[in-house]
Amino acid sequence: MPRPFPVLAASCLALASFASAGGCQLAGETAQATPQRPRFASNAFTTAPGTFELQSGVSLGTASRVDSPVRLKFGQESGEVFVGWSPYVEFAGEAGIGDVQVGTRQALGGQAGDARRYAFSSSVTLPTAEVGTGRGVDETAVHLAGIVTQSAPRLILNGAWQLGLLGETAQGGLDLEHALAAGLTSAFAPHASFFTELALILTPERDFERVVATVGLAWSAHPSLVFDLGLAFSYDDREDFPEDDAEAALLFGVTQNFGLIRALRQGPGSR
Repeated sequence: MPRPFPVLAASCLALASFASAGGCQLAGETAQATPQRPRFASNAFTTAPGTFELQSGVSLGTASRVDSPVRLKFGQESGEVFVGWSPYVEFAGEAGIGDVQVGTRQALGGQAGDARRYAFSSSVTLPTAEVGTGRGVDETAVHLAGIVTQSAPRLILNGAWQLGLLGETAQGGLDLEHALAAGLTSAFAPHASFFTELALILTPERDFERVVATVGLAWSAHPSLVFDLGLAFSYDDREDFPEDDAEAALLFGVTQNFGLIRALRQGPGSR
């Protein structure tokens, strides 16, 4: 079966072009898009209140891994709620659906223009991927994260600590996962920026460690529409899938803020 990277990438481009051209009926202006990439040191910014935002992407790895994460977010006064899913995951020659994730990200005090901002994120990952295939968590997992973002002219610094409560398939109970990450984003042109991240993930009960380094570029075609392209390099000591110890992955993503869908504002039966 051919890998779906070109098809998924084209789908992301088509979706973003459709939205930016007004293919969706929006109530008023769209808002600033808030991409949450890379994965671990995501920033403390949240989706604009009352607006919908969609993140979609493709990850193509050297260890026969393909992922297609999609996340829909809705902004609230003090944060956002989200639901995410990977409709296609390929690993070790087998393909299928990935896991579903639901959660929230809440701003902790501060104002929109503050140089330093804090946020707290909580999420639940539901094991909808086939168990034992390496495409998902196998058991329900809960993740809690604290995030701090420091903004300066043309520069944004991010730091995050994430605690994971991982279900244990064989013996029951919970395993703890710790993720420490730091990242920065630097604007080098009016609509373009460079981003990088270094993350360390530890699961002591499973004697598992992973280091992930990510670099990439982001381009804003419109304040509500951001494209990003990156490379992620990871190394771990996972014993059940030794072919996945060292991996490089090409990352492509689109983030589009849709504003508030007109039908939801006007109510049923409105025109």
